[in-house]
Amino acid sequence: MDRAAQVIEAVLTDSPRAEAAALILADAALAKALAATHVLSLLALTLKPRDLRLQGDDLRLACHRAVVSAVGQALPLASDLARAAARLRAVAPTLRAKAAGRAVDLFLSCSCRTGRHGGSVTVWSP
Repeated sequence: MDRAAQVIEAVLTDSPRAEAAALILADAALAKALAATHVLSLLALTLKPRDLRLQGDDLRLACHRAVVSAVGQALPLASDLARAAARLRAVAPTLRAKAAGRAVDLFLSCSCRTGRHGGSVTVWSP
């Protein structure tokens, strides 16, 4: 968490209006520190704009709070997605199209992310 807070502070010190870049890089630093295989928008989705003006220990504490809040939101979603993926895999053999299995695999291999306020869904391939 220290590295993520340092990244936010360094980016915003250099470019005060680069909040999006600071949050993306901080989430990447957090993922690397946790040895995660994917970057999740834990900080970007839960840090408040006023938190970005904090520095030092106050910013680190805000980052800790944001991650705790984000994980509380992400776990139920991950559970729902895992159940939905299992149901999709279960019905794949019953689909009539020849390439149904490939289509299901492709669908499940894509990454999805909703907007900050539950807006549109952006999908991109890994």
